[in-house]
Amino acid sequence: MHRTNSTVLGWRRFALKVAGVWLGASLVLVLESGQPQ
Repeated sequence: MHRTNSTVLGWRRFALKVAGVWLGASLVLVLESGQPQ
């Protein structure tokens, strides 16, 4: 079955997207909390 290969690629792309969003959000939170306004 070649379907598993495409699903694995989809999951990998989804995981990368989630990881990028999570890293960006955590970075923004750290920068905002680190800078007293």
